[in-house]
Amino acid sequence: MAKILPDSKIENLIGTVLLEADPELIRSNSIKLRLGNEIKFLSTDETFDIPEGCFVRIHPGESVIIKSFETIDFTPETVKKHYDEGALYGLISPTTTMMREGISQVTTIVDAGFKGELNWGLHNGSAKPFTLQHGEPIYKLTIFALEEGEVPEKFYGERASDSYQNQQGITESVRQLPVNIPDNKVITSSFDKIDATKQLKEAGHPFNYIGSEIDKLQGRFEILEERVDGLGSKIGEETQMLATKIEESESSLKSHVDLVFTKKTYKAAGVIVGAIIALCSIAMFLCDWGVEKQKIAVLALVAGIAIILLTLIINKDSGESTK
Repeated sequence: MAKILPDSKIENLIGTVLLEADPELIRSNSIKLRLGNEIKFLSTDETFDIPEGCFVRIHPGESVIIKSFETIDFTPETVKKHYDEGALYGLISPTTTMMREGISQVTTIVDAGFKGELNWGLHNGSAKPFTLQHGEPIYKLTIFALEEGEVPEKFYGERASDSYQNQQGITESVRQLPVNIPDNKVITSSFDKIDATKQLKEAGHPFNYIGSEIDKLQGRFEILEERVDGLGSKIGEETQMLATKIEESESSLKSHVDLVFTKKTYKAAGVIVGAIIALCSIAMFLCDWGVEKQKIAVLALVAGIAIILLTLIINKDSGESTK
């Protein structure tokens, strides 16, 4: 059965199986592994070097990939210097210090036969930025010595699919998907129906606070919308009333103007007709009296002009009195 190596056995591996490891970081049944000199921010797809003495800052909600300071050599050739079976197996687990500060990490393994630097992922689930220093211990490595019956037929690196053997720095994921995936071959949730506010409230601090504030704002927007709708309805009613009054005023004014125009027309027509009849009568009397026709025509012309002027004066006075 596989045996967990104690501190004394782990110390013997430094310099061969554990390269660049620090003996001061050995614990009872594990050794702490440190942050190396490279980091990749998944949110922005940026990769940076971390020089010695420098720090990295991970903002709330960010996920990163980091590499180990140490190099692990679990190849049979190296392990047989310490164990005849030539097979070591490793378990990588987060330190409790990281978890106490709200950092989410995953436990992973190191297969027998692996050689290279390790890559880890971590997520800042806290409410404040998280800072790491180059060379700071962040993971623990527990090493198992495999015995007869537990040693694999093929060590890591002997299969074509062992893509991370001898990796240095941060290695991109080798997972592959077809370029064009038909929609009828994809099974997914109704993502567009997700209540984003509810998701925030259930996500924990600080997102639950944001979700609560969004709920409050939504309530205020609803009240404001009701008030705006009420104001819009009132404005519409007042506008309709004003339009009705304007139409009534226009109709009344038009009727009044038509009436005044009709009265003036009848009045002027009556005066002219009466004047013509009177002139005809006067002309007949003058003819009977023997007045010459030329004189009668001049008198008729003068009388006609006088009647026209009198009619204009009367209509002007009537219009002014109407105003």
